[in-house]
Amino acid sequence: MKKRYILTSGMDTSITLEIDTTKMTAEYAAEVNGFWSGAADVLDASDDDVFQAVARRAAVQLLGYLMDGYSEGGAVEVLSEQEGWPDKDSIGIKIIDHKIPDLDATLFDVEELAV
Repeated sequence: MKKRYILTSGMDTSITLEIDTTKMTAEYAAEVNGFWSGAADVLDASDDDVFQAVARRAAVQLLGYLMDGYSEGGAVEVLSEQEGWPDKDSIGIKIIDHKIPDLDATLFDVEELAV
């Protein structure tokens, strides 16, 4: 079975993740969430859905990797190499879509402030 989550944040940022629950089982998801501090808070924010909690945890790191220029598959591979995450064959997470802000220096609106 697969579950999909879209996670959005400010600055036109979103990521859609698919979690393969045959690889990332509920027990494994609980273990991943529990590895990090604030596990109870993340689980509470996820309405006690351990898969959603893992999606929240993964989204933060995956968006950072994507902003650093990694491909979707590359970002998941780097995540799978980090402490607290299953290896790439067991992680069961796939990026379906993402939107990250364009932070080109020429695109900022700038206003000088008086001092």
